[in-house]
Amino acid sequence: MNVGIFYSSISNWQAPTSQHKTGTLKEFALGVKACGDTPVSHKDPSGIIENMDAAVILGYAIDKGFRHKIITNLKSKNIPIIFLDSNIFVYGKKDLRCYRYSVNGIYPTDGEYFLSLPIDSSKLDRILAIHNIEIKPWRQNGSHILILGQRTTSWNMLNRNILEWVTTTIEKIKQITDRPIRVRLHPGDLENNISNINKLQKRFGNSITISTKLNNQNIINDFEDAWCSVGYNSTPNCASIMNGIPVYLEDPVNSWAKDVAFTDLNLIENPPMPDRTDWLHKIAHIHHTSEEITSGAYWRKYKEFYNIPPSV
Repeated sequence: MNVGIFYSSISNWQAPTSQHKTGTLKEFALGVKACGDTPVSHKDPSGIIENMDAAVILGYAIDKGFRHKIITNLKSKNIPIIFLDSNIFVYGKKDLRCYRYSVNGIYPTDGEYFLSLPIDSSKLDRILAIHNIEIKPWRQNGSHILILGQRTTSWNMLNRNILEWVTTTIEKIKQITDRPIRVRLHPGDLENNISNINKLQKRFGNSITISTKLNNQNIINDFEDAWCSVGYNSTPNCASIMNGIPVYLEDPVNSWAKDVAFTDLNLIENPPMPDRTDWLHKIAHIHHTSEEITSGAYWRKYKEFYNIPPSV
């Protein structure tokens, strides 16, 4: 089998700052070789490799841009796409040995994450050890409501504007509880954060506090003494659950936290705190370590799932 390794899916992939990303795709190429198949480098965003049995790209996009063009071209030729997405566990330690992998989609509803296959019960402990994470018990008390922001516009929110959502959410929360509200804006949205901070402060003044990479880089600090988190659908919602902070979700359909979150904001003063065991193993299952990728373990799983005969 020929597997297209799309380095062109990485913005400025040749830059030194992108080497950890290109390194991840190189690891996938090693895994393909380990299984007797042929990785084919793709570095030109304007073209497409012919005679390709599958493609591997890093990231996702729903409209415009170089990555969306790649995805569209691949889909037009009915070439299966393996997507590499961000690591849900990375909040604990910025370790780059683990990513989420899915086929033909990036949302829980449309990506193939092999969840129908048996789950390795030992995998969770291995991933927690890599990231130096300890799952905390559900909190017994707390003070503030933490709003978990996402990028101002992104495919993850299906292009809904985060500032509008945060503003509406603050107003809803104020009608239900008088607890302090802290807003955590996305630390990677620096070009919009200053403008968003100014707009939020102008509207709400000192009745809220705002946390960003500008003044608080680690999300763990915002979880401290939190009563509950409120999110749209991004991975920090999962980090909140792992830290024992209940989560309300605006968009549970597309969130990996949906199994253990709640969707009625009126429950914010008495949020449910369900058993997280099965959910934690599920989240570990959708991640794969560098060792699993370079050894070909993931690629073999892919081929077995789709009944593709082994090459070696």
